[in-house]
Amino acid sequence: MHEEDLPALLRRHASLHSVPGAAIGVLRDGAMTTASCGTADLSTGEAVTEQTRFSAGSLTKPMVATVICGLEEAGQLSLDDPVAAHVPELQASDWADRATLRDLLANRSGLPLLDALEFGFAGRTDQDDGALSRLVAGSAAGGSAGGRWSYSNMGWC
Repeated sequence: MHEEDLPALLRRHASLHSVPGAAIGVLRDGAMTTASCGTADLSTGEAVTEQTRFSAGSLTKPMVATVICGLEEAGQLSLDDPVAAHVPELQASDWADRATLRDLLANRSGLPLLDALEFGFAGRTDQDDGALSRLVAGSAAGGSAGGRWSYSNMGWC
């Protein structure tokens, strides 16, 4: 495939699967190629651009799990390590000392399942590197880690 074919390919697949808007980036041999199509906001008609922000979505979960398991296999971490050992911004969080990487991958970390935390991204203005860690730390305060299943996108992030 040539990079000039990417926009047409994206439009075709978005149309085929009734996706209102999409964006893609491909990094190959150090060169980035991007394409976007469709509508980002159906209520306003705003078009998708290279700058459109999308929620990470569940498609990233298998990729994250694969990378984490590869790092464990390489001896760079253990699934039983506390989250705080790998996310310095969470080292002061009691929750991150109790929850393990295995807990996160098994959706039993104790992070709450709340619509505002899972899907309320538009209202968040913090965009610095520590914004997600602060959100997780604040949301997890008083939560338990391990033992019970609780789906949470924040745990995967």
